[in-house]
Amino acid sequence: MRGILLTGVVLGFVAVSARPASARVTLSGVMERERATITIYRSDVSLVQEWRTVGLRRGDNVLQLDWAGVNIDPMSLRLTTPPGSGLTLTDTALADNAQAVHWTVNAAAAKEVPLSVSYYLRGLSWSTEYTAWLDAEEKHLTLTGDAVLVNRSGEDFRGVAVRLLLGDLRFMSPAMLAAKSQVAQAPALAGRAMDSMAMEAMPAPPAFEQEQLADYNLFALPKPVDLISGETRRLPLLESKLIEFKRVYRFDPRINGQWPMVHFRIDNKEDVGLGRALPPGIVRAFRADAQGVLSLVGEDLLDYRPVGEEVRLFFGFSRDIVVEAKQMAINYEPAPSRQGQQAHYVVRDFQVTVRNRRTEASNVEIRQYYQGKVDKASDEYKDIDANTIQFAFSLKAGDTKVITYRTREFQWGPAPEQP
Repeated sequence: MRGILLTGVVLGFVAVSARPASARVTLSGVMERERATITIYRSDVSLVQEWRTVGLRRGDNVLQLDWAGVNIDPMSLRLTTPPGSGLTLTDTALADNAQAVHWTVNAAAAKEVPLSVSYYLRGLSWSTEYTAWLDAEEKHLTLTGDAVLVNRSGEDFRGVAVRLLLGDLRFMSPAMLAAKSQVAQAPALAGRAMDSMAMEAMPAPPAFEQEQLADYNLFALPKPVDLISGETRRLPLLESKLIEFKRVYRFDPRINGQWPMVHFRIDNKEDVGLGRALPPGIVRAFRADAQGVLSLVGEDLLDYRPVGEEVRLFFGFSRDIVVEAKQMAINYEPAPSRQGQQAHYVVRDFQVTVRNRRTEASNVEIRQYYQGKVDKASDEYKDIDANTIQFAFSLKAGDTKVITYRTREFQWGPAPEQP
């Protein structure tokens, strides 16, 4: 693997037959990457910033960066010289149809200088996987999260600082840029040199020490890691304290008309052991018995949950909470005519019976969908939207609860005969 190489040449002058003539001298060796910071986004784009020490002679120095086999966006390349170093970036040239860039740097005096190179890189990705460990009583759990890093970039990075950015950034694709400028095709780069002013207009690396970047969340890994091309790394991201969770059984006829869903609900707050932004990812819940044998409780896909928002995990269906929902009656009542047209109401009566066959009290939610409006109900309910209501209650072990409600829907036309 050839990878990303930084080499240098010096433009100087030698005396030949007492007349000055230009000569090109290649500096031996390769400037090794000394350290790097990589910010991995969730859109197959990473921002790499690396530092290399370069020995420069007085006058113009040409530095060449080539990246054969590595998916770098050449227009994102940026060379940064230290403030007050006496260095001036005078020219930048991208070779046409070649993965290489040449920077011309003028040095006021010969010196060794640490230079920063940053660029966009494709092929690095990250995701999150969580494990919920339930206690024996299934009242509390511990939530751990791992960052899964995949390197398909073609470049090996050793001992680099890694930050994971959570958020949806806007990246300008060539098509978007063409549409903005009303140019059908970007101009060719052959023989074209970009001056230092053009380089300054390129996106600058964000402040790497920040934990909050604009409207996004940064997760910094605690120590440097190796990211080898073709490998997948799994690194700890978080571990909560013991968290009390609420188990809720929700019946929703549009999801399952017979069995209620089993939800685990957790407040994402510091006082319950969390209190941090949770990236999206798969959650696997396990419980160990007295002998330490694990059983899978269920799996779910967690959406991004900011601090203060409730975490809801759906792990399957329960057959011990029995729900029977049915329409008991339908009647028609005349409605006042409107604009000379006849109208009527459709009146429907519903009954929902809930039986708790578990050995402990259970939190139950019953969702119902209807047309028109709810005329009356035997229990308090919450409006989810214009056509959905939800009853919520606790049901003791072995108990049965019956809920009734009536809806009234307006319809045009004469009232049908009573059934």
